[in-house]
Amino acid sequence: MKLLQYMDNIQQWKHIMNVSELYMAKIAFNPEGNRVFVIGGAKDSKSKQTVANCNGYHVTADRITEEHMSPMINPRASFGCIYCPRACAEIIVAGGYINGKLSNKCEKFDVNTNRWSPLPDMNEAKASSSLCMMNDRWLYCFGGLSRNAQGQAFLTNSIECLDLQTQGAQWEKLPLNLPTSGCDIGCLHIQKDMILVFGGWNKNAQNGVFLFQRNNAS
Repeated sequence: MKLLQYMDNIQQWKHIMNVSELYMAKIAFNPEGNRVFVIGGAKDSKSKQTVANCNGYHVTADRITEEHMSPMINPRASFGCIYCPRACAEIIVAGGYINGKLSNKCEKFDVNTNRWSPLPDMNEAKASSSLCMMNDRWLYCFGGLSRNAQGQAFLTNSIECLDLQTQGAQWEKLPLNLPTSGCDIGCLHIQKDMILVFGGWNKNAQNGVFLFQRNNAS
């Protein structure tokens, strides 16, 4: 797997380095862009041999330094992942495949203490979902690939939310669904109470663009 960096000043991609040959690993990076984390993945294309690795890289103009990071609690691939600056820098991972089975397990990584700790389980076990943080408090999970009671795979249009500032809070499955089902959906917090939701995959690449707005009374 190649790690690339987009150089805005010359509008070109720069090859930074090659990392472990893994399927469906995830990348997280800090807002400054000088720390990159390669997390999880699988040794096979069906995600039956998932890994818990977390490799950190400190990137400067003239060198790349690898940082020792603790492994995740659960080995996983094709999971939701987001870097959250917040008061203490954290990486949150949700769901994915754990040794070939869909999972609803979630955990967070404290970048400063190099420690993983569990978060509440999601309502649905799913892979290829998308995470987005709103106002350093509300963590949203959009879409993903799930399975029904008969074990048949399907793409979901569900939205789940976790309040990270309320002790003992659990994931809430919202009564509102995405306009279309899909996985690997793009999502970006653009205003205080708005998230831009776009693209994704549902048998074909999707080109829909939607605005999700939180009801502050909820």
